[in-house]
Amino acid sequence: MLLERLPKEKEREVIERIARRIVSYGLEVPAILFLELHKPLANLVGHSLLFAFPFLAPFFGVSALKEATTVLSTEEGIEALIKRIEEIVAEEKSKQHDMERNASNEGGVFEHTTGE
Repeated sequence: MLLERLPKEKEREVIERIARRIVSYGLEVPAILFLELHKPLANLVGHSLLFAFPFLAPFFGVSALKEATTVLSTEEGIEALIKRIEEIVAEEKSKQHDMERNASNEGGVFEHTTGE
């Protein structure tokens, strides 16, 4: 095998970094669709990234690209990435919902006092 598995902790870090970048660009839906469609071809995707390595390395860095290639070359890695993207999106929606609720409570509550 050309690609060696990363230690679990390192794999989680790589997945976290990729997932956060995808969500930060607002590309979670197309990324999940792409990953789901290509999950059965994970080994081929990993080796395709190896082929493109010389062209992509200057943009992403050799170390980061090698780690991403290793994670994306297995179905388990792709599935973990999809799951983490979905978790991050759910966390952000929850935070946004809480902020909206707090803003509506602060601005929408009028105290009624009676003059005595």
